[in-house]
Amino acid sequence: MKTRKNEHGAKVCRAHFSVARSLKRCYDEKRKSFESEESEVKRLTATALILAVCLCFSGCVNIYTDGGKGKEKGETPAPAATAEPTANTSKIDTGSAKAYEDYGTLRAASGGENIPRTQDYQISASSTKAPMAGISYGAENLKDNSLDTAWVEGTSGSGVGERLLITPVHSMELKGFLVRNGYCKSDKSFAENGRVRLLKVHLYDGSPLCTLQLENDRGAQYFALPEVVTVHDGDTLSFTIEDTCSGPEDGEYDTALSEIALLGF
Repeated sequence: MKTRKNEHGAKVCRAHFSVARSLKRCYDEKRKSFESEESEVKRLTATALILAVCLCFSGCVNIYTDGGKGKEKGETPAPAATAEPTANTSKIDTGSAKAYEDYGTLRAASGGENIPRTQDYQISASSTKAPMAGISYGAENLKDNSLDTAWVEGTSGSGVGERLLITPVHSMELKGFLVRNGYCKSDKSFAENGRVRLLKVHLYDGSPLCTLQLENDRGAQYFALPEVVTVHDGDTLSFTIEDTCSGPEDGEYDTALSEIALLGF
């Protein structure tokens, strides 16, 4: 029987030696495989633990913070600021920019007779008819409290676009206007001159306030504003002719106004 020494120097059967060596090789391979699998399991376990810790930490952060904004748990968010309601007022101050509105077209109404009025203002006109036979047609005639005089515009045509500028001497609470349309001296003077149909009123900064729709009549016409307007000392109101009732078709279309008064105090 053929023999062979093993690694310890002992004699063994060569066939047995070959079998033993094969078994040992198989054992070594299995052991390495097991150790490799065990190492992989340990690595996966460690990775899972790390992920679990991270997820747990992330959950704690979400619980103790408010959407990542740094607010601690239990802290009540401050309520959103709300504007305090302002009291509705029936007065408008022309000194406050855009604190008013265009009231549109106002028609003459009764009741203005009992409202205080003033003609204590400075006035100028964009144009004035030249004096004739010693008669003046200047804008000052609108505040002389006389129906024998009138302002007559001085442009060719009907006078649309011509303007009056009125500046009260003192601050006042403006409630409306009194207007006498046309040349009210007589029926003849009224018929021979044009009258205003629409008179646009603007505040001192050029913002529209209202449009006065005048009647083709010699009587006093009262226009009440929907709200009181505070006009300060030095504020100027403008009155612009937007439409007219022409006089006789004789080439003379001079448009006239006899009186303007401010209602209020």
